Amino acid sequence: METLLVILISNSLLILLVLCIEKRHSEIALAWILLLLFFPILGFLLYLMFGTTYKFKLLSKTYSIKKIEKEEEAKYHRNKNHTIKLPTNYYNMRILNEQHLLNELTEGNKVELLIDGEEKFSSLWKDIEKSKEAIYMEYFIFKTKDEIGKQLLNLLEKKLKEGVEVKIIYDRLGNLKTRNKDFKQIKKLGGKVSPYLPSIIFTIFSLNFRLHRKLVIIDHKIAYTGGINIGDDYLGKDKRVHPWRDTSIRITGPSVANYELRFFYDWYYLNQKEELPSLPIHPAKTGTTKLQLISSGPDSYHEYVKNSYLKILAIAKNYLYIETPYFIPDESFINMIKIAKLSGVDIKIIVPGVPDKQFVYEITLSYLEELIESGIEVYTYRGFIHSKVIISDDYITSIGSCNVDSRSFLLNYELNTLIYEKEFTELNKKQFFEDLANSDPLTLEKIEKRSFFSKIYQSLCRLLAPLS
Repeated sequence: METLLVILISNSLLILLVLCIEKRHSEIALAWILLLLFFPILGFLLYLMFGTTYKFKLLSKTYSIKKIEKEEEAKYHRNKNHTIKLPTNYYNMRILNEQHLLNELTEGNKVELLIDGEEKFSSLWKDIEKSKEAIYMEYFIFKTKDEIGKQLLNLLEKKLKEGVEVKIIYDRLGNLKTRNKDFKQIKKLGGKVSPYLPSIIFTIFSLNFRLHRKLVIIDHKIAYTGGINIGDDYLGKDKRVHPWRDTSIRITGPSVANYELRFFYDWYYLNQKEELPSLPIHPAKTGTTKLQLISSGPDSYHEYVKNSYLKILAIAKNYLYIETPYFIPDESFINMIKIAKLSGVDIKIIVPGVPDKQFVYEITLSYLEELIESGIEVYTYRGFIHSKVIISDDYITSIGSCNVDSRSFLLNYELNTLIYEKEFTELNKKQFFEDLANSDPLTLEKIEKRSFFSKIYQSLCRLLAPLS
């Protein structure tokens, strides 16, 4: 009886705390409150492990990336080059994104589109083979036991023997089969490896916050980023989720210094006994492309990546084409995309036809039903599409790690690239329509054919969406 009373009092206090902390996200607050009311003990334990970014901010004061960025801003501050010209309607987009230290607009870059794992790994392997100075890697998933993971480890060991500096960051929970001991030979040869998070205890209380970025820097001159991790499934070898379509980009030019700085901040966050290196020098111009790096995380004051998505929706005049594996947006995104449609914008969305996570897929379908009712065209790819791309008005393309979901907006460390260029956007538009040719329209009739129990299950999934 006393135990029950303690639980009830604790949960009542926790509910009040949730109301205060999650006041900016009412849908998240409601989901947690329902869980705490109906499953007091389970809800209490889950909230301790998975709840609130505010808890993360308190726990991570020593390791805060935001703190590091503020401390080092004077050291790394660059005068923004306001001589770079953008069309008038994109000027405010630039200002919005430059609220973050690293998100300066650069020009003179070259960006290559890589539309699957084969293209990405083939290009990456060649650049690693040619490397002379340094290789920095940051991946959410690094499957060391997959064939592609073994190839990469062997290649990195070879480069270490040649005197190339190697640093690797991987997410501790991105793939549970990956162990620190898998990098034993890398470390023996002088390479450095840091799992996210910095300690087991810290990880237990931060299970919900994932380092979801995908980034490689080679010789301070080449950057790779996008949606592709290290694993055989990204080559379409998983028979359960096949075929697999994904998008990455290879970047050269002045912007590479910002990607390298992003890596340095993340490395220092995990290894604060080391000093931050000197300011990366902007590489020489290699092309004409203008772009901005967009990064955000649970300790960010603003939801930088989500804000960039919303701004694209807000200024679109002709079309918006979206590819995402998971579509679990918050209310602000739903409202903005509906407003864009009501304003006459052509909107097409491609999601997987073969899901990798059934629970998440059911939630995705519930949100898509709402959009289809609003006249937005939705298509299911004949396979699994992991690409995270937004294209608009023949000028702007967003490519990165961030899905259209609340988890990516609030809980994950994400990294996107915003590219301002007609030719590159037209290339992505062409690829989008190739994907569209391999997709089927998702109609209300198809959704309504679900059984009664399926509809109930989907409604329950949607209720828990803010916690997913």
